Parts: sequence; structure tokens; C-alpha cells
Amino acid sequence: MSRLRVGKTDWLTAFIVTVIICIVAWLTMPIWLRVPRYHYPRSLPLSNIKQVCLAAIMYSADYDDTLPLRMSSNDDLLSSLLPYAMNEEIFKSVNPSGSTILGNDLLEGVDTTTVNRPFEVVMIYESRDWAERDGRNVGYVDGHAKFIQYFDHRMLDVDFVESGK
Repeated sequence: MSRLRVGKTDWLTAFIVTVIICIVAWLTMPIWLRVPRYHYPRSLPLSNIKQVCLAAIMYSADYDDTLPLRMSSNDDLLSSLLPYAMNEEIFKSVNPSGSTILGNDLLEGVDTTTVNRPFEVVMIYESRDWAERDGRNVGYVDGHAKFIQYFDHRMLDVDFVESGK
């Protein structure tokens, strides 16, 4: 019975071909991953709002579903949610109109399970509209975030679940 033998030249050829493919892939990778520049300014602030919302949800999970006692200013958000965030940069708005990221002061110290329709109640928002886009990024009590064209301060109102007795 004969055994299949692979010579050193076959292994060397396969190795060289693999190295060439890796080099070509490495050189063309920036072309494949090129993201249009117009997406960056839109996605970063929305991602920041989403991360601040998730930090608030993690905070509430540690404190019996209760949101931070102080959320009305950026400094209050930063001091209470920074341990739950990846970095301090998510609390800074990149809005050129000078906006800051704020929390809904009606939700300060509120039990999240008592909020009726949490997918409609704004928890985190930018204080000013984006000039070139006419709208702002907002985050909701349930954790989702989106850009909205028209911000009405009535969106900050909270409707609480009535306790059944």
C-alpha cells in the first residue's frame, strides 16, 4: 500500500499563495470598509443618546428599577451614570448648535415599572435641535433611541400605571 506524500515544494507553494492573498486583502480592506462621511455625524450622537439610556437602565436595575434621583442637567447625568457608561465622551453632545444631553426631570427617582407606555416617554434628549436637520435625538424609557423631526415638550410628560387595588 502506498502512502500519499506531499513534498516540501507543495507546502511552500500553498504558503506563498496564502501570504499573497492576505497581503492583497490587507491592502484593499480600506476600500471595502469605507463608510460615507455623511453617516458619521448622524450616527454618533444617536449612539451616544442610546448608550446614556442604557446606562440609566443599568442604574435602575441596580436600584430596584428606580431611575437616578437627579437627571435634569448633564452634570447630574454624568455623576450618577458614569459608572455604567463606557466613557465620559457619550455625555457630550457633538451638536454644532451648542446642545447638551439632558434627562427628563419628571422621571427623577421614578420606578420604571410604574411608567405607562415607556416606549413613548422621553428619558434622555438633546437640549437643542440640529440646525441643518431640524430635529434632535431622543432616548426613551424602554431604551430605544431615535432622531425626531418635531420635539414637543409634552413628550416629556409621564403617565403612570395605576395600581390595581
